[in-house]
Amino acid sequence: MGATFRLAFAAKTVIGQPLPMATKLPSPPRVGMVSLGCPKALVDSERILTKLRAEGYEMSGDYAGADVVLVNTCGFLDSAKEEMDDYENRFLQRGLATLAFDGPGQGEAEYDFAICPEYERPVKAVIDYLEKRQDVDAGRVGIWGVSLGGYYAPRAACFETRIKACVALSGAYERSASFEGRPVINVEAFRVRSKSATLEEAGRVSVRMSLKGIAKNITCPIYIVAGTRDRLTPHTHAEKLAAEVSGPCVLSVIEGGNHVVNNLWYRYRDQTADWLATQLGVAQR
Repeated sequence: MGATFRLAFAAKTVIGQPLPMATKLPSPPRVGMVSLGCPKALVDSERILTKLRAEGYEMSGDYAGADVVLVNTCGFLDSAKEEMDDYENRFLQRGLATLAFDGPGQGEAEYDFAICPEYERPVKAVIDYLEKRQDVDAGRVGIWGVSLGGYYAPRAACFETRIKACVALSGAYERSASFEGRPVINVEAFRVRSKSATLEEAGRVSVRMSLKGIAKNITCPIYIVAGTRDRLTPHTHAEKLAAEVSGPCVLSVIEGGNHVVNNLWYRYRDQTADWLATQLGVAQR
């Protein structure tokens, strides 16, 4: 489960213990999967699981019941930050200053703060901070979010009138209490990051993630991106959001795009950066 944010404004090893002797695994073994790092790693993990199932491997719902655990990682925080560097440079090239931050349940903040569905709260604190600075124009603030951040950004725009433009990539319109059909790795990440002891408890957090009935409060311009092959967040979520907002809206549903449309990134990255610069009144360079 990835959630990335940006604000623009003008076999197991136990440390300290010897490794056990090799044991013979059943054929085929039950496989567990751990996915770490940026949103792209989650998409890659889904592909791996699909391939393993097609070849007859049995998936384990928890790590304790697995004969072998695969860890798929893109390099932890460094790689995630490299991915954000690509987005950020597009903003900087257009004259936009940027502020990237880890909110509750995200990145390095996940260890201390639980996921906060009411994301207007942390965004308010961030904009309050910007207003105290003298080197940026806090009167022209835009917000950009990807994956779970694609829900957080419009959620904040529903309540925070200081946001003048919003970009939402592959975000959910609303979530349910049920995790049925979602990848185990995605479900477990949500449970852990919401600081929930059980899936039932995590479900109560999940249902608080909704734009239903409040998306109409979004009066600032919004650019919404979704992919037709997104298995985590169906593109119909983007269509529901676009139908409810009250302000100017660009809806880009990209045929064949996966989650975050990373496989067709050239269809939206420069386009959304150009759009955001225009909305915030930055002269073209």
